Amino acid sequence: MSTPVPSRASMRKVLMLVLRNDADLTAFCVDYFPGAQGEFTSGMLRTDKLNFLLANFDTDEVLARLREAHGDVLRSYEQFLEYPSYPMAQPAPATQTVREERTYPIWAEPAEAAVMAALHGLGYTYQTTFNNNLVLVTQPLRDRALIITVSNLMGSTRISVKVIPPGQDSHLFVDRFFQTFEQIVRDGSSSTPNHEAVQPLSIEGKALPSTDSRLHPRR
Repeated sequence: MSTPVPSRASMRKVLMLVLRNDADLTAFCVDYFPGAQGEFTSGMLRTDKLNFLLANFDTDEVLARLREAHGDVLRSYEQFLEYPSYPMAQPAPATQTVREERTYPIWAEPAEAAVMAALHGLGYTYQTTFNNNLVLVTQPLRDRALIITVSNLMGSTRISVKVIPPGQDSHLFVDRFFQTFEQIVRDGSSSTPNHEAVQPLSIEGKALPSTDSRLHPRR
C-alpha cells in the first residue's frame, strides 16, 4: 500500500505556519533543497519561493524534510495536512523547469528598456534587482509569475525567461513575452512603464534595421 501524499495546498499552508518568515524558508531550502534555493533571487516573493519548491519536489519529500528540521513545531500543525483519496498527478518531466534563453544582437541598455516595456504592455508589475545581471521578478498574472534575467554580452544581449510555477501552459507565457519584446524592438517606439519614450534600439550607435533577419535570436 502506497504512503499517503499530502496535497500541495495543505503543504503550502503548513510550510507557512512552520517557517514563519522568509529567512526560515531560505535556510530550510539551503539545508534540504539547495537546487531550489539556487533558483531564488533577492527580489523573489516568499509565495513564489513556496510555489517553486512545491512545483519541483514531491510534497511527501518536503514533509519528510520539514519533520526532520522542525519536528517539534510541525506536530502543532500536522492537523492541517490533507491527504486526497486519489493518487496525486505528478508534474511531467518537461514542465519541471520552464526556462528559455534567447540572444539578440542589440546592446543591453535598450534591451532592458524593451523588456520593461513588454512587461508593462502585458499587464505585469515587477521588481528589479541586480546580481551581476538585471533580474526582473513579476507579480503573478493568471497564476504565473516570470523571472527575467538580462545579461550584457558586450554587443549582444541574452534574455532568459523562467515561469513560476511551471505548468502545461507555461510555454504560452514565454512565447507571449518574446513576441511582445520582439515587436517593440521592431517598432523602435516602445514606452517605459512611466510612459517616457524609449530611444530607438541601436548597435554601436547605428539604428537597428527593422528586418526580421536582424532580430532573429540566436538560441
